[in-house]
Amino acid sequence: MLKIQCTGRMDFSRLARGALALAAMALLSHARVMLNLAPFALALFAAGLYAQISPAALLAGAVLGALRFPLAQSDLLLPSGCALILLGALLADRFPARAPLREGPLSALLAGLGTLLPGLAASGPEAYGALLALLAASAAVACAPAFSTLLAWRPGVRAGMDERACAALALYALLMGACALWPPGAYFLACLASLAAAHASVGAGAAMGALLMCALLSGGGEMVTAASVCLGATAAGALRPRGRLFAAPAFVLAAGLVGLYAPERYAGPVAPALAALCYVAVPEAWLREMCATLLCAAGRERAAREEASRALSALSAAFGELAAGVANLPEEGAVLSDMRRRLCAQCSLYERCWAGEDGRAVRAMCRSIADAAAQGETDEDETPPDLMRVCRRGDRLRALAREEAIALGARGSQTQAGAMFRQAERILGDMARTRLRPRDSPPRFRLAWGASARSMRSGQPSGDAHLLRRLPDGRTLALVCDGMGSGEAARQESERAARLLWKFLSARVEPEAALAAANALLVARGAGDMFATVDMCLLDDRAGKAQFWKQAASRSLIAREGEVLVIEGGRLPLGVLEGVSPVVKEVELRPGDVIVMGSDGAMEVGDGAMEEALCKNRALAPDRLSEEMLRTAEALTQTGRRDDMTIVCIGVGRARAP
Repeated sequence: MLKIQCTGRMDFSRLARGALALAAMALLSHARVMLNLAPFALALFAAGLYAQISPAALLAGAVLGALRFPLAQSDLLLPSGCALILLGALLADRFPARAPLREGPLSALLAGLGTLLPGLAASGPEAYGALLALLAASAAVACAPAFSTLLAWRPGVRAGMDERACAALALYALLMGACALWPPGAYFLACLASLAAAHASVGAGAAMGALLMCALLSGGGEMVTAASVCLGATAAGALRPRGRLFAAPAFVLAAGLVGLYAPERYAGPVAPALAALCYVAVPEAWLREMCATLLCAAGRERAAREEASRALSALSAAFGELAAGVANLPEEGAVLSDMRRRLCAQCSLYERCWAGEDGRAVRAMCRSIADAAAQGETDEDETPPDLMRVCRRGDRLRALAREEAIALGARGSQTQAGAMFRQAERILGDMARTRLRPRDSPPRFRLAWGASARSMRSGQPSGDAHLLRRLPDGRTLALVCDGMGSGEAARQESERAARLLWKFLSARVEPEAALAAANALLVARGAGDMFATVDMCLLDDRAGKAQFWKQAASRSLIAREGEVLVIEGGRLPLGVLEGVSPVVKEVELRPGDVIVMGSDGAMEVGDGAMEEALCKNRALAPDRLSEEMLRTAEALTQTGRRDDMTIVCIGVGRARAP
């Protein structure tokens, strides 16, 4: 909706936006095409009205760009087109049928009409002139959504593929107008922009050089001048890995060599030399941030999408594991596929939502199901505004989510399914907010581990299960699960709990939610006669921390500088009651620490015997230490092994210098 506000005080940011809009309109007014029309300026005018930019600044820029002496009749085409767009925007706000039209399509429609009608008036009765006016109007219609996207972007936000394409189009139009207004200044700006792109990579420099070459030619520039920008950017990008002091002279030299082909038409080496000096003088941090924001995000965005896809696949596998253990739990993928078929199949925005880079459609569905599962059958008066901004069928989406929540509740799985869909929404939300991943800090510690296990009787399966694996987020998982008793049944329960925890943690689910899901599985399957203890440690070698999560697990030991720290584990095990919370303790790691975890069959023998064995043998490698401590536990058992035994040892050392 078009909003024109007049306030007594103008803040600086609003004033700066108005000044930039005025300057951009003045430049784009000179970017003229067939019949002396300015479709780029009219597209910016229509997009700026709905981006809450001052109409006065936009009109002033249009008049300033069109003002010439003596004034020709064609110079009135741009102001008349702006007047038509402004009139159409004011009438559209009062027209009842305007409601279904969103601001993006409406601005494109107004930009096309503002270009087409003056163009038809200027072309007269000629069919060829009408065709040229129609082509110019098509350019305005195509550019208006691009300018709307660009105006919605804010500095500091990583630019996606859409924003980068829109920025390239805006740069093309601005440079085209600058070349028509003042060719030497446009040549300098083109050199500066191509050097900035070449700082990212040789491919970015070559692509930017080709774009700027076309812009200079479209603005009436000389071919040799335009070609010098393209070849200079390619040369600078090739030598950029050796430093800016190599890239800048290479740009000037390549541009000058091209100028020798036709020196009488070449603009001279002054502009490339000044641009090279500015490029060398700009701080490196500014260039790096600009390249990361506008030019270098494609590869990392692709990595972020792959990471999001991997996390959701892992979450789906974990949810399938949960569903396989309890028959009345749903399969996440089937629920989402059914909702997509029922809600989105006939929607005109299907491609935008389901082919996007941030999983917006899946996140909206997961959030709606989780909210509906948390609220039950209660109904709110209206759909949340944030949901309507994401989905044009927000009301229908809430209704479908409520149906799924009721169905889940009828099958007795409402609470757990709601929690899992909440985790899916959180994972996708994190991926969307961090489309450009920060650089990983180098690890502070180096970890080594080993494990040893014995069953209670020879030839009988052990009821213990353990895992020592690296998680996708860089942390290390050490896990010991002890099933009730010994034998095949205990082995199945402990392995199922360990496998489920591993899958959930691999999908970036929070540890507490993963433990709750494993507990729900064992409660539903065991009917009170099967349970498993969990001793879980998450080690972050970058932050230098170890986080212990214990569900009725045995104590863990940390040997450190002649003393032994004890991490106790209490409360009920998994599979006894719903809603049991774990004991959580966090420890700062130090070089030389040795962490020992194990099942109760090994850790609860003797009185301080395992602590003494750890102090005596802590210098051994983790695999040998685990075996030695297991032998100590066996020797301390009076009547043979009374229970299954598992020992896991982790050594912490200082990371090697890269």
